Amino acid sequence: MRPWWMYSLPTFLGSHIFDSTAKQHVAAVQALQQACASLLDMARAADQQRQQQQGAPVPAPAFLAGCLQAEAEHKLTQEQLLQLVLEMVLAGTDTSSVTMYYLQLQLQDDPSLEDMLVQEAQDIAGGQPST
Repeated sequence: MRPWWMYSLPTFLGSHIFDSTAKQHVAAVQALQQACASLLDMARAADQQRQQQQGAPVPAPAFLAGCLQAEAEHKLTQEQLLQLVLEMVLAGTDTSSVTMYYLQLQLQDDPSLEDMLVQEAQDIAGGQPST
């Protein structure tokens, strides 16, 4: 579910604060929500196609299958399902970016760590030069 303030963002922020930058952010959020809705539509269509081809339900990836099943059983609304998918997309990118940020900091603080990482990558690659 969206936070309460997302429903009336201009009112919440006040018209004098709600500038073009904030409008761009809202537009980006709406575009991301539309992209997630499109992904869900594609997943539903693929699920229906699998069922038609196999004559019986064929398992989809666990998270998505569980979400679609919960929606079909009216345990989740379409808005709740969309929010779950949106959170999964954002959580993954946020986690990765934070991890990479702290890796960069650690590499900056300890230059010998880079040598160890390069050596490990070469060991895994069987001594092949990296490209």
